[in-house]
Parts: sequence; C-alpha cells; structure tokens
Amino acid sequence: MVLKQGSSDFRCLNFKKVFFVVSLLFGISFVTRMLAVGEFWRCNGHLLPTQTTQQYIGKLLQALHNVSQLNNIHGTEQRELLGKSELILKRILDLEDKKSKENGKTVKGSCTPHRHIFFLKTHKTGSSTIMNILFRFGDLRNLSFAHPTNGNSQFNYPSYFSSRFVDGFVPGNCSMFHIMCQHMRFQFTEVDNVMPRDTFYFTILRNPISQMESSFSYYKSIGVFSKAKSLEDFLHNASKYYESKGLSRNYAKNLMMFDMGLNPDGISSNKNFQLNWRTVETIFDLVLITDYFDESLVLLKDALCWTLEDVLSFPLNTRSNSTKKNLSKETQDMIKSWNELDWQLYVYFNHSFWNRVDMYGREKMQREVEELRKLRAQISMTCLEGEVDPEKMQDKSLKPYQSGIARILGYNLKPALEQSNKLMCQRMVTPELQYTKLLVQKQSKSKYYCIEKKESIT
Repeated sequence: MVLKQGSSDFRCLNFKKVFFVVSLLFGISFVTRMLAVGEFWRCNGHLLPTQTTQQYIGKLLQALHNVSQLNNIHGTEQRELLGKSELILKRILDLEDKKSKENGKTVKGSCTPHRHIFFLKTHKTGSSTIMNILFRFGDLRNLSFAHPTNGNSQFNYPSYFSSRFVDGFVPGNCSMFHIMCQHMRFQFTEVDNVMPRDTFYFTILRNPISQMESSFSYYKSIGVFSKAKSLEDFLHNASKYYESKGLSRNYAKNLMMFDMGLNPDGISSNKNFQLNWRTVETIFDLVLITDYFDESLVLLKDALCWTLEDVLSFPLNTRSNSTKKNLSKETQDMIKSWNELDWQLYVYFNHSFWNRVDMYGREKMQREVEELRKLRAQISMTCLEGEVDPEKMQDKSLKPYQSGIARILGYNLKPALEQSNKLMCQRMVTPELQYTKLLVQKQSKSKYYCIEKKESIT
C-alpha cells in the first residue's frame, strides 16, 4: 500500500516518528505528552489486536490522566510514569510488527523454533541454569551471541544497559546477534537497538524471601552487606547499612526491580505496583518463576517451540546446604516489607504464571514435568558421578566462581565417557564464566553478519 502525503494514514505514521522522538525530551510538559499519547492511539488504533489490550491501554492512560488531574506527584515521578508508559507503547509496536510478519506463515498445529531470544538474567533466581540452556542451544546451532565488551561477564552492571556495551555492535539497521542473556540493568530501548524486531523476551523471578537470603550469603563480602553481622542485623538496622546511592546497594533492596531497570526505591503504592507489573508484562513474552522451575522450563519450551531435550539441564551455581539458613517468620516478614516492590511484582507474576499453566493444561503440565524429570535422571546417570564441594572437583577447569560466605557446588563427571556423550555432559556442567569464554573464542573466529534487516518503527 502506498501512502499519499496529506492522507490521515500518512500523517499518523509520521506522527508516530515525531511522538517517539519528542517524548524523550524531558522539557516537554506533562499535559502535552498526555495529548501526544492520546493522539498516537487515535492514529494507530488498528494496532490493538484485542479488546483486552484496548482495555489495558485505556486503563493505563486513564491512570496517567488521573495522576495529572490530581496533581499529587512530583515532576520526577511524572517522568518515571511517562517513561514507563512510552516504553510500553514502543514494545506493543514491536509486538504488532512481529505478529504482522508471522501472519500467514504458521501452519495450524505447527510452529517454528525461536532463535532470536533475549533473556534478562536476574540475580540469585536460578538464572545461571537458564543461561546454560541458551548457551548450549546457540552453541549447537552456531548462533551468534551478544557478549559484553573487553571480555567482561556482565554488561557494565550495575549501570543501565547501553548498546555500546556489546562487543562488535555497530549502530545501524542490521541485527547481528541471535541471543543475549548476560547480566545487565535492563533498558529496553537500548536492547531493542541490538536485537531483531521479532526477538522473544523472557525473564525469571523468585520469591524475594529466599532470594534475599541467597543474595546476603553470596554478596556478604562486598559493599552494603559487608558490615552487617547477619541478615537479621541488616534488616533491623537497614537505615544504618543501606544508602540509596551506596556501593552495591542494588543487591540489598528490591533486586529484581533494579535488574529490570525500574526504581528499587520507588513509592509503595497500588498505582506504582500496577504500573511496574504492567511494564514488565508488556515487555516480556514470558516470566518464569524459580520456585516452580521445571514447570517454568515446560512453559519456556512451549513458548519457544523447542523440545524437552532443548531445556534439559542440571542446576548450576547452587549453594551447599551448610551455607543456607532457615529464616524465622519475623525475618521473612521483614524481608517482604523491606522488598515490598519485589514482593508485589512476584505475587502478581506468580498468579499470572499459574493462569498460564491453566491455559496450557494442568494434566498436560504434570505429564511433561514428569517426562522432563525422567530425562534429567537418565542424563544424570549417563554423565554424573555427583554434585560436590568445589575442593573435591576432579576437573578444576569446571570449578564455579566462589563468592561471599556461599559454597557454590560443582559436578564430577563420570570417567571414560563415550566420545558421543563427553562434550554434551561437559557443556551441561560448564559454569557461565568458562562457557562465556569458550563462546567468545569461538565467535572471534568467525565474522559477524547481518541476520535481519531492522526496519525503523514507521
């Protein structure tokens, strides 16, 4: 279809470009930006595929309108609300562009395995195991990974992610990477610059109680936790140990919010809770739950159109029981209160997770979880002598990184493995730092190439 200059469609499409440029300017007034949002959806109502999405956008814009009318928040909070809103709108555009490309390509009862994948690797959530799954999937198929520059293992964390942190990234309209999955502080617009338009976005959340207990153990020797005698001491004296701009403060409060690029020190209000989960829900195609790891793997397998063998894994970066601590009811309640934004996020996505399981089918889920565990037991019998303390590992090249007061366990492989199984078994227990190095070395031997031309959002 050719758009004539002066037509309403032409004006709306050009308005879309203007809107996203202008909306990034902090100087523009709140009311003007609200009008811009309204005009955008007047021009682009056809992009809303379902009544549910329309209702969602309507509620979001109404909430922003109410904020403006009531004049009950400060300018900084207005910018944060609008920033989230505009980020959501941009993600919806990407999703609709993705859907339009897929229309007519899918045969009923079939699907095409996803190869363009972004995984937001949150801290202390079992994400190292997910990362290993993605590494092996891409490694086996010679897919390209977006790695941090200068041989780093993280994208300049805890700074907000920027495309300039990606090794080999060249600004332009060409995507050169299939998979991105290393630690970062998420910033969607910058990730979107790097990854293809049809990228599948997913992440993982964990109960903040067990996550903080793990975080305190793992990061005890650095920054914010280093002077606290115990987790209970830290919680009772949080004002003494925690500073909103202090060293390593990201590990100590609302860590999942921080990783997602949201404000860990934000206001605890229903309005803020809703905007947080709406932002996450719109950007990410799937949110896994650590506490139901095998069920999460089944949903991931289904969403990516993979097989159970593709998501088969052994737990990585796990602690010995001797460095785990049972928490009293009082301590658990203090953790929930201290991490209220994370708690609300977790409660919402735990609920939506089980709604998704219901849509998938509870009986079907149970069968596939049982099959996954059966396959894991079989491959364990083939590969492993057992999970051991790092000092008892036979192959020191597979020793996991140690941190804080935690003892991170590793695996001993069975001796004299058949050659057909040896590499697979090794890769399944290779820690993330060592596997990253292997992939960087492998990728350095080949030239980057364009895997998809990225059209501008127009």
